[in-house]
Formats: sequence, C-alpha cells, structure tokens
Amino acid sequence: MSSNRPLDPDALAALEVERDFLLSSLRDLERERDAGDLDDADYVALTDDYTRRAAEVLRSIETREAALAAVPKRPRRQVLYWVVGLLVVGAVAGVLVARSSGSRSPGGSISGVDVSTSREKLAVAQTFMSDAERWDDAIALYDEVLDEQPANAEALTYKGWLTYRSGDDDTGTALLEEAAAADPEYPDARVFLAIVYRDAGDYAAASEQLAAFDTLDAPPMLGQLIDGQGLRDELNGRRFVEELAGRGSSPPTLDELGVSATHAVAAGNWLLSSDASELPDERAQVAAQLFDIVLAAEPDNVDALVSKGWLLGITGLQADAGDIFARGIELLDEALSIDPEFAEAYLLKAELLAPVDPDAALATLDELEQLPDLPDAALAQAVDLRSAIE
Repeated sequence: MSSNRPLDPDALAALEVERDFLLSSLRDLERERDAGDLDDADYVALTDDYTRRAAEVLRSIETREAALAAVPKRPRRQVLYWVVGLLVVGAVAGVLVARSSGSRSPGGSISGVDVSTSREKLAVAQTFMSDAERWDDAIALYDEVLDEQPANAEALTYKGWLTYRSGDDDTGTALLEEAAAADPEYPDARVFLAIVYRDAGDYAAASEQLAAFDTLDAPPMLGQLIDGQGLRDELNGRRFVEELAGRGSSPPTLDELGVSATHAVAAGNWLLSSDASELPDERAQVAAQLFDIVLAAEPDNVDALVSKGWLLGITGLQADAGDIFARGIELLDEALSIDPEFAEAYLLKAELLAPVDPDAALATLDELEQLPDLPDAALAQAVDLRSAIE
C-alpha cells in the first residue's frame, strides 16, 4: 500500500484503484470456488487476506478524502482554459490491472498458492505493475508464460507496456502490436496501443485502436480510464480540427460527427486547454462550433451551455467586447436555470464577474453558498474566490 500522504491526489487515486482491485478480487474468488477452480483452503486464505487489505485501504481513503476536501481548488474549466497542457498518462497500468484474470494477491505474493501455472504467474506479475522496482520481476514472469504460450495476449500486452514505460519504445510497441494480432479482441492491448501511437504522434493509428476498442465487450473501467485520461478527448479534438477548421458549408450534426454530446463537449474543452503548437489558430472557433453542434441537438445540455458561456465570457474580457461577455453570462444563467444546483456554473460566473463587477460576483457566491448539500470542495473554492475579490 502507498505511504500515507494525505494531500497527494495521486496517492488517493492509487488507493481507489487498489480498493476496486481488492473488491473485484473478492467477487472473483467466489466465482472461482463455485466453478471448482479454487479449493476451500485457498479460498479462505485469500478471502482473509483480501478482506484485511481492503479494510486498510478503505481507512486510508477516508483519511485522504477528508484532507483533500479541505484544500481549495480552482474551478475545473478555469484550469482547462488557463493552465497549459494536459496531464500525462502515468499510472494507466495500475488501473487496468484491477481486472484480474484469476486468483491473485494485490501485493507481494499469493498467500497459500503455489505460483507455478501460467495463470498464477500472470496474476502475480500483475501485482508488480504499480511498483517500478518490480517491473523486471514482472517481465521475467511474463517471459516464463511466453516460453510456454508464445501467443498469450496478456503476457505480450503487459510485457510490452512495461518495456515501453521503461524507455524502449520500439520493442514495447512491437510487443503490443504482436498482442493485438494474437488476440484482436483483447481490449487492454488496444488501449495501450492507442496511447503509444498517440505519444508517437500517429493520431490516425491511435484513433484506429480506439475505434477497435469501442467494438469490444470491454469492462466499463477501461472506457472510464480512456475518458479520464483525456485520450479520447484529444483524438476527437484533433480529428474535429481537421474536419471543421475553415469549413465553409453548414456545420455537421452531432450524428454526423459520430460522437456523443458528452464527448463532443469534452473534445472542445481539450482544444481550448491544449498547448499543442501544431494545432491551427482556429482551435477556439472549432471548440465553439462543437458546443453549438451539441446545443443544436440538445438545447438544454448544461455542460455545453457552461463551456460556451465560459469561452464567450473569457473572450469578451480579453477583447474588451461587452456584448460577447454579456452573452457568456447569459449562457451560464441559462445553464443555472436548468440545473440550479450546478455549483461549477456559479463559480465560473463569479470568476468572470470578479474583474468587472465584484458586487455581482459576490452575490453569485452568496447564491452558491445557499445551495443544499454543497460539496466541501465547491465551498472551499467559493471561500478562496471571495477572499480574492474582497
């Protein structure tokens, strides 16, 4: 388990991954015992181990969540529009390996089980994925599996990913490609290939891998990982820039874009936050188009209203264009009329109003603070913003 660093959000995320891993493992143990793949002695030993570790993790999560809730945070879209760049995919493997292929231990070794079969070697290797000092041990186990099963997609995939993360891009990529060829329906290989192709600047190949992934019956966690890391947002954003920048004809519909409203808005936000120098200057216009396309299909889409409102508000402030600024505020108000408890919209509205009408900004914060069940994080942001205004 990670050391106790209460204010480290990465540590909290890692603990949440371990929690999901352990709870999933407990469920798997029952299925494996019922199927006759696990005897009663191993079942009891592993269940006791998982339960103890899960309790420790849950206590650590509670400690970190309480500490993080007290830390003021900037509104998400302010971060998107003012902070340069995106977070680099870091502990992707730590999330992916939360889905096990068999009985396993979330740390060290499998208590009470002789690690001799390929299945057990894969399970133990997975427990080493989040510890860079154990990557060589994991790779050695994957090599043992591959000696017996040269086309084992899991061993090829995770050996390839560890090799890639260790700095050998070519070998790592080749192993991942071999894994996808060995089992085209193994989703983990598709996810990792999308990442390595994206990192190499081959966005078309990355998009192909993501499209292949979308056809698979993959665990929801993998899709959530892709979205959470911004991979889909970036690839969609780059594609939409090519398709929409300088387009003279009428804009496409949301169906013609081939994405959901949520993904279209997220792609627009990525375009506004990215520092990729090769993107054209029209990225802001493309983002605005994406928000408009969503609103044409879903006029009450709160995320699109807030995103476009924030974009227009910032544009109006920077260009000293009062009418554009006012339109941005109107869109935020429209979003709040649809969802009066959308805390982030209040915060963004107050941020925009602060330099031009401090009293109105403070009044907006007053409205926010009167909301029922206001999250502690939103309250902390409001206090921070109020202090800056006053």
